[in-house]
Amino acid sequence: MMPKLLLLRHAKSDWHSGARTDFERPLNARGREAAEAMGAFMAAEGLAPDLVLCSPSKRTRETLELVAKSLQLPEDVRFPEMLYEENGGDYQTVLRDEAGKAECCLLVGHNPMTYEAALSLSGDGASHDMARLAVKYPSGTLSILEFDAPWAELKTGSGRLTGYVRPADLTS
Repeated sequence: MMPKLLLLRHAKSDWHSGARTDFERPLNARGREAAEAMGAFMAAEGLAPDLVLCSPSKRTRETLELVAKSLQLPEDVRFPEMLYEENGGDYQTVLRDEAGKAECCLLVGHNPMTYEAALSLSGDGASHDMARLAVKYPSGTLSILEFDAPWAELKTGSGRLTGYVRPADLTS
């Protein structure tokens, strides 16, 4: 088995929503459209997770709900607090601890942790995708990584970046 990671940054959030806390901040209209488009893309590409790890924040949950309009989610959907915590944001550790025997894990998270995980795990990949990843990780972006070892052996540089898709790529 070659584990696959679908690393999705939440879609664009609404900074002017009036939410009392960062945790409660929802998506904006552009973010909702982007999340639905990303779900349609994932479904069209046959990217079917058998495990979902999603930050418990409002904007990550909304992103997941909108992706799920097109993409069949598995029964195993978890909301680890560590995916939201600012100083607990080591996504490699979460994957090693939580992914178990999953063949394809969708992780919905936040920056900078999502970007840091994509950068650190990508040992190689298509030069075009690697170059775009090196620049930035916009809201709603999806990285697809494959690994030759089980989740428990995940380490820096052990992944192969097989896709890097921004919401802007889906509308152009």
